[in-house]
Amino acid sequence: MKAILALFFSLTLSLSLFAQDKLANYKRGKTLISYGNYEEAMDALRPFLDEKEYGNLSTYATYHVAFAAYQRGQFSLAEELLSSLLNRGIIDQKEEAQYLLALTYFKQGQKSSALKTITGIKDPILFKEAENASFEFLKDTELDFLKENATMASANQGFNLAYLQQLQSKQRLSSEERTILTQLKEKVEIETSSFSTSKNTNYLDVAVILPFNQSGSRDVRELNSSNFIFELYQGLNFASEELLKQRVQLRIKTYDTERNTTKLQQILADPFVINSDIIVGPIYPEEVEIVAMFSERYNIPFINPLSNVDDRIKDLDYAYLFRPSIEQLSKGITAFAKNNIYGKKIAIGYSTASRDELLIKELENDLRKDGYSIIRSQKITGREVVSFFEGLGIRTDSTTRADLVILLSDDPNTANSAVGFMESKNIHTPVLVMDSWLYFNFANYEMLENQNFHFVANNLLKLNSQPYERFREDFLGKNMMYPSLNVSLGYELMYFIYSTFEQSHKRDWRDGLNRSGFREGKISQGFNFTQSQSNTFVPVYRLENGILELK
Repeated sequence: MKAILALFFSLTLSLSLFAQDKLANYKRGKTLISYGNYEEAMDALRPFLDEKEYGNLSTYATYHVAFAAYQRGQFSLAEELLSSLLNRGIIDQKEEAQYLLALTYFKQGQKSSALKTITGIKDPILFKEAENASFEFLKDTELDFLKENATMASANQGFNLAYLQQLQSKQRLSSEERTILTQLKEKVEIETSSFSTSKNTNYLDVAVILPFNQSGSRDVRELNSSNFIFELYQGLNFASEELLKQRVQLRIKTYDTERNTTKLQQILADPFVINSDIIVGPIYPEEVEIVAMFSERYNIPFINPLSNVDDRIKDLDYAYLFRPSIEQLSKGITAFAKNNIYGKKIAIGYSTASRDELLIKELENDLRKDGYSIIRSQKITGREVVSFFEGLGIRTDSTTRADLVILLSDDPNTANSAVGFMESKNIHTPVLVMDSWLYFNFANYEMLENQNFHFVANNLLKLNSQPYERFREDFLGKNMMYPSLNVSLGYELMYFIYSTFEQSHKRDWRDGLNRSGFREGKISQGFNFTQSQSNTFVPVYRLENGILELK
């Protein structure tokens, strides 16, 4: 499916042939496909199927509509459109259309038609992907079918591997079958376990698998700019466009899981995913578990872009968190306490979010090992922050019960109440919070007489730096709004992926991470994934005169 995506982004036509207003819906349809909004894309592109009115443009529109129909599971429609396109003899996209048609036949159970269509593909990259698809669709096929089609598909290594595996699984073989088995072993040039993961090293292929519709809805049209998954995608896409302008050979394909495990399994059968260099997402536990097992099978690294929770990926070789794990966050907080806090009494408030409930357990254990006393550990909401502080006797004098207060929460209501309390009481006690508090527009930490808020870096951005401000202005110029935190993280993640693979001559993810050691991010404070599956760089910062200072 790689070439399908490449074709989708590369097909262009001179705007001079048509008025700009007529082409607006065509462009919109292509954009909707890139967002995974296939139904609305088809509606926008259908008028352009009229060859008499739109001439050569109709061939491109036909291909895009067929692609969208395939993605929506409308395989008979995709077959009809692609067959029509091929019968018209369009040279520019013939083999890409053949490849998509073969996939469509496979999806409909028309295996012989799919294999026959693949024989017409001459492009080596497309043919290799067609071989991979053949293996995935035929690996559980009856032996009789494979025998009947062996002559036609003899050049298809995916077919040969499926045939070989079926013969090897049979308990008793006839003399003819034993001969065939020997011949197939000679034909298959690569090991069974690694066949489906052969990659085209000329391109960096990234599969983005995210639950754009977290509620499980099928209507992508309901997405809006405040959807945090869409924001993450905006950042990924914005960075990829910059990289493409820099002539980086990058190919990206985006999938919507709809938070549906059946749909996710279908996505993982896509040859583009099977042959990708890395998978971004998903984020929800039930989906992460499925993709983690898939990535182990095919030796493809996958990275969870937002989570700190690593309980489902421990002891796996190809699963990663973009952010620090619970364990790393706890280590960073404990190191700060050891190096900066003179007393041993610590109070902790935490939210009901799964990250914070897991982090509190890890943190309490680490702090106690270093001799700290946890004088209070309490779940809090925004309304309970003031009573939490008052219960600690937080005042300006030395009778304060806690030497350090830690608030584990990303809730803006909790942050608002805490900042308000600190402003009103002129508190000296240091308060340690997550770096998400820096992005809340209501919090003016410079107004505090004692600037005693400290921020745990959770992939902290280089706020007020030249690279970050340039990114903000560029994003504003294109989207008429400043980027949110999730947009910024998506942008940073794509550059992180690119630079990691660039570190390794063999394009090996683990090798690239280890070679990089600590490095500054494009717009973030930095990363260190050396011998780790999450970011181990978890410093604590303090705002001093409007500047973040490392503590």
